[in-house]
Amino acid sequence: MMNTTLLLITLILTNIMKYQMTRILFLIVQDLKSRSIWVPVYWTKWKVCLEVLEVLSRLLHLLLIMMVSIKGMRLWNYLID
Repeated sequence: MMNTTLLLITLILTNIMKYQMTRILFLIVQDLKSRSIWVPVYWTKWKVCLEVLEVLSRLLHLLLIMMVSIKGMRLWNYLID
């Protein structure tokens, strides 16, 4: 039960983090557009940044799942012994 709760909290936090990073990059692109800077070149760079952030957030997500799983297994072994 506790392991599932920690996993759910981890999923929610990583999704919030990913949403916030995407939102910040979107606001930067909107700012560039409002300043009449030629956006397509920048947009491709921001698109690459978004992809990199997506990969990093997935790696963080997997790392957090592994940490929660290992912690849950240790707790389970402690409760059994």
